[in-house]
Amino acid sequence: MDKIEAAIVELHLQEKTNIKAMADKHGVDRSTLSKRFRGKTGSKADGYNSQQGASSYALNGAKSSLSNSWDYARN
Repeated sequence: MDKIEAAIVELHLQEKTNIKAMADKHGVDRSTLSKRFRGKTGSKADGYNSQQGASSYALNGAKSSLSNSWDYARN
């Protein structure tokens, strides 16, 4: 678990959320922690994984289109 994830877990356990104190405690950027905690942004890994999914989807669509064109041309 990285520092931001640990801070987010701890924030969820608090009765009164104090993002600045938690950011200081874990040595992370306050605005990054705030955005992640509120769900405004995801981790770099989340972004990478969504890019990979989109690329695979586009690639599969292109392969399917080529395959359909080839089948049509052969008939």
